[in-house]
Amino acid sequence: MPVSKNGKLFYTKEQYEKARYCANALEYARKQGYELVRQGAGYYCMKDHDSMIFTPSGHWFWNSRGLSGGAMEFAMYYEGKTVTEAVLTLAEELERTAAIQTPRRQETPQRAAEPTFVLPERDTNCKRMFWYLCSKRGLDKSVVQEMIRQQLVYQAVRKLDTGKMLVNACFVYKDEQGKPIGAYQRGMSEPLPGTAPFKRDVTGSSKRCGWLLEAPQKPATEVRVFEGAIDAASDATLYALPEMGQGDWMQQPVDRLSLEGVDPTPLETYLTNHPNVKTVRLMLDADRPGREAAQRIADSLQGRGLTVEIDHPTAGKDWNETLTMYRANQQQTAQAKPEYQQEP
Repeated sequence: MPVSKNGKLFYTKEQYEKARYCANALEYARKQGYELVRQGAGYYCMKDHDSMIFTPSGHWFWNSRGLSGGAMEFAMYYEGKTVTEAVLTLAEELERTAAIQTPRRQETPQRAAEPTFVLPERDTNCKRMFWYLCSKRGLDKSVVQEMIRQQLVYQAVRKLDTGKMLVNACFVYKDEQGKPIGAYQRGMSEPLPGTAPFKRDVTGSSKRCGWLLEAPQKPATEVRVFEGAIDAASDATLYALPEMGQGDWMQQPVDRLSLEGVDPTPLETYLTNHPNVKTVRLMLDADRPGREAAQRIADSLQGRGLTVEIDHPTAGKDWNETLTMYRANQQQTAQAKPEYQQEP
C-alpha cells in the first residue's frame, strides 16, 4: 500500500475510481469468506445476517439499517474500514485479480482471519449523546441513565482521515459474562445532502448475544425483542411516561433484547441463559421484513412451553417512530390549548 513521507496511507485518483466504480460487492464478500445463501434470481443474503442482501450487479442492501451501496460502502459501513482503507483494499484486490491470467491450479479459498474487536475510544463526557438520545430520539432520561449504568452505551470518539474528531453514540453488545464482544456506532449529526448517516458495526463485532437492556427488577419473566437498541429503549420510554399510565418500567420484570437486525441467534442465546423467562413478545418493525421475521421466529418457538406474542408498532415503521410521533402529537396538543385569563 502507498505510504506518504509522514507515514500515512494514501490513494490515487485511479485507485479511487477502481474501488468506487469497478469493485463488485458480491464478489468482494465471497472473497472475504462470508457465507452467502442464494435467494433466487441471483440474489444472495448472508447466512448469519439475513437482512444483508447482495445483488448480481454488485450492490448490497442492509434492510434492517436502511443502508446500501457498492463494494466500497460495504467495506466502510459493515467492516468498519476508513475511506482510505476501503479504497486501497478494493483497488489492490482488482489489480491482483487482473494480474492473474492463467492460474495453474484452483486453490481452495481461505476465509479471512477474524479481526480483533476493540471498543472505540471513549469521550471525556456524554453531553452530546444525552442530547441526541433524549432530544432527537425522544428517550426518557431515566432510560438513558440506566443504559449508561449497565454500560450499554457511551459517547465514542472517531477520528477522520482528515484528522477531524467526531463523536458517536456507541451501543455495546455483551456476552453471558458481561464482557463486551461487539458494538454499533451511530453518528449524531445531520448528514450532508446526498450522503448516508454514519451507522456502522465496530470491526470484529459479534452479535451472538445482541444488545440487552436488563430489567432492574430481576429475574425477568418476559423478554421483548426488537430490531435495534433505540427501539428497545423507546419501548421502555413509553412505559416511563406518566401519561401512559403503565407504571414504573424499572419495576417490571421485563428484559428488552435487540437482535441488531432480524437474525434470531441472539434470542436463542438469551433463552438458553434465562430459563425463568416464559413470555416472548416479538416487537420487530412494521415493514415487510420485520413482519415476516417475527412470524418466522414465532413459528420456530412453538412447542417450547413459551407464551409467544407478536406486537408491531401501530404508528410509524418502528418503535422509535412510534415514540417520536407520540411526543410530537403531545407537543402539538399542548401548543393548541387556548390560554384562559382570569377576569379582573
